[in-house]
Amino acid sequence: MAAVLSGNDALRIPVIARPADDTSIEPRLDRIWETRKGLLGALSSVDHKTIGKRYLVTAFVFLLIGGLEAALMRAQLARPNQTLLSPPYNLIVHSSPLQDNASDYYHWHVEIMPKLTRVAGFEWGTGFYINPTGPEEAADVLRKVKL
Repeated sequence: MAAVLSGNDALRIPVIARPADDTSIEPRLDRIWETRKGLLGALSSVDHKTIGKRYLVTAFVFLLIGGLEAALMRAQLARPNQTLLSPPYNLIVHSSPLQDNASDYYHWHVEIMPKLTRVAGFEWGTGFYINPTGPEEAADVLRKVKL
């Protein structure tokens, strides 16, 4: 008759659920761990080789997305570079505020602002920058550039 163990004694003694020669569980485990066919099977597989392939495909997809975004940014900066004779830029990244519940209306975006003038006392003191050129005039100049 086996004694009932409790507490730390139950954790120290290994429990063998089935004898080593019992093969009745093998078909069930094979069915549970097999990789299903198709896309769903490839995405839900726990096989280390399949997971490695998913990592490679994901990394390559994000590399392509990053290259596409870089090409778009390069094309976007071509017109101001040609018009303004390659000025230095301020790159401003905006993200959603953490404490506000404005996440439904606020989105992540990047602003690229060329530095056209020297920073004066007002800008240094307040952090607000004065643009001496109106947006309509700047848009007209940029539209006239031939790439």
